[in-house]
Amino acid sequence: MNHHLKTIVMLACCLIYGIASGQVPGKLYESPFYGKNGIVRFDPVTAKHIVCPELNMAEENPGTYFALTDFNTMINVRVADNLAVQDFEIIDRLVFFCGHNLSNEGFLGWFHIDSLFYHNSSAHVDATLIALGITDLQNIEVYHDNSELIHIAGYGLKLNYLAFEAFGDLTSMTYRILELPKTGPRARIVDLAITDNYVVLLQHDQGPCYQKNGFGIALHPFPKNDMFPPTPPYHYYAFQTVPYTTGYTYSGCVGMPFVLPLNDDPCHGTNPLVTHIKDNEIMVCSYRRDFDLSSWQGHFEPPCDGDGTPCGGQMTGYIATSLALRSYNLSPLAIGNPILMTSAIHTLMPDDDVLSLDGFEYDQSSEHYIALHRQEISGIDEHAVTTFDFSLGTPLTAHSSYQTFYDTHTQWLPHSLCLTPNNEYTVCGHSNLSSNYEYIFWHNSVFATSPSECDKIVSYPIDGLPLDVCKDELNYRTPSPWLPLVFIGQSQVKETIDVSKICE
Repeated sequence: MNHHLKTIVMLACCLIYGIASGQVPGKLYESPFYGKNGIVRFDPVTAKHIVCPELNMAEENPGTYFALTDFNTMINVRVADNLAVQDFEIIDRLVFFCGHNLSNEGFLGWFHIDSLFYHNSSAHVDATLIALGITDLQNIEVYHDNSELIHIAGYGLKLNYLAFEAFGDLTSMTYRILELPKTGPRARIVDLAITDNYVVLLQHDQGPCYQKNGFGIALHPFPKNDMFPPTPPYHYYAFQTVPYTTGYTYSGCVGMPFVLPLNDDPCHGTNPLVTHIKDNEIMVCSYRRDFDLSSWQGHFEPPCDGDGTPCGGQMTGYIATSLALRSYNLSPLAIGNPILMTSAIHTLMPDDDVLSLDGFEYDQSSEHYIALHRQEISGIDEHAVTTFDFSLGTPLTAHSSYQTFYDTHTQWLPHSLCLTPNNEYTVCGHSNLSSNYEYIFWHNSVFATSPSECDKIVSYPIDGLPLDVCKDELNYRTPSPWLPLVFIGQSQVKETIDVSKICE
């Protein structure tokens, strides 16, 4: 082998190793279009990203915008007026989007990607959801059913939370809803996932005291292609992820017992998220904080009536903070058995306050989970992208990437996460350095375990958690009748601008 050929082979090997070991550097991009709290999705056909920010209330007539970008240029289209988009999903060459208008009426809309961005066609919006009392359609998933028709599963708000389904094609689509039981004043439906056979809604259960601490989750499963069978009840399954102990007052009402949670999981104010793994398995990610029991204020004054209350006093201290991952198998539902929790771990992180869990995805080909989350570290609010590598079994450590070129404390705020091909991910956020809230994008490899010019990486240890057995609950409500969706074309305005690479 001659010298030049050896050099080429050596360089090729280095490149392959660099890709496999995550040494391809992450990149930070910026676009001057308004992008506050943008949602990002990847379009596999064009290999470009589609993004949608929240309504720009600084405009006299707030506009609803979608943009298409390859990180070289960005096409930005105003598709409608006064529609707050909560979620959107891509199927074939279509984008379906949902949310509410400024009158608190839910909506569902769609547009053709190529027609909207390249041929000046319009988006189409249905505004009839209020006929069933839907004030907000908050989250959707879109897929083909057994007949290759478009099927939309989701959830939203009426007086309480509701499950939503629609199916058909662009010329004829109908929808219906099922109201969900309210298990407590602070129970919220916060996410959904689609498995091979089921739609599953994730509920965050919170207690009424100790800073509204979380005490578990509930999973509402429905058949994937005909969500609401004609005869209730519909089963759902509660998992208590928080163990309890008993504390006794030491002054005033001496000896009165109180039930004390040992941790806060899912942590108050940080909704858990769910992602599909494979077959009928899902993974739920949550923030978890362990209480310092010595911080409980067990001091109560008379009158002391009854045998005590379920909870009371103040729990102010914490001794550990972590991200928890719990997997569940829905396959037993096929033979009438309940959902099983199959694994549970958590990674210990800095013991400061937690703020939000903003994205959670599973890269199936590399067996990596990716979480976008925000917490306070030494008095500073910072976002991290934390990856969990399950390719060799349960990992011993998780790796968190923190921005250093544009820090997420004062310079930009991440908001949304999506996966792209080649085992990579993209984070979408907005700049805090101007009043226009320009788009910021962070694009990186899921394999990254060493820092680049744009970020630092910190490793955190992983430990196991006990498995929980579910409690089978019943929903006796009946679904609404089917109603037609009526999509009306909207006017649009388009402009194009360059995207700048600001760090690599």
